[in-house]
Amino acid sequence: MTRASTLFTTLLMLAALLLPGAAAAADISGTYRGDFKYYDAKRQEVTGGFTIHIRQAGQHISGTIDEPRSDFGPKDAATLQSDFSGAVWPAGGSLEVVFVKTYRYDNHTVLYDGNYDAQSGQIAGTWRIGDYKGPFTIRGVRPRP
Repeated sequence: MTRASTLFTTLLMLAALLLPGAAAAADISGTYRGDFKYYDAKRQEVTGGFTIHIRQAGQHISGTIDEPRSDFGPKDAATLQSDFSGAVWPAGGSLEVVFVKTYRYDNHTVLYDGNYDAQSGQIAGTWRIGDYKGPFTIRGVRPRP
């Protein structure tokens, strides 16, 4: 993880702990499927899938992500693996979920910022690498109180 992303994640987690009602965040630990979208070099929209393994302790979340290699990553890798760290906290009747993913093959980072929707059971939001961004969704999330 880069120094800037480590600092950013630390600040997010501190902010989550200081927010009113932060201790009431539901536990979203579990293994879920998700997807993200981006545009390739030909400006074609590409959808990538992933499996995310979330461990939660208080407001802190961490875990791993496995995704099939698409048009980036080592050519000989069938699957790209990454680690993530972040925070979750109550926000307006929902849950705010923010984490930084670090790819193991080259240590580049991706910021994910999303909200949990109880009706759909999804966390949806935006991933970012600098100014480059796109949508992501994590499906089947059922928090435990």
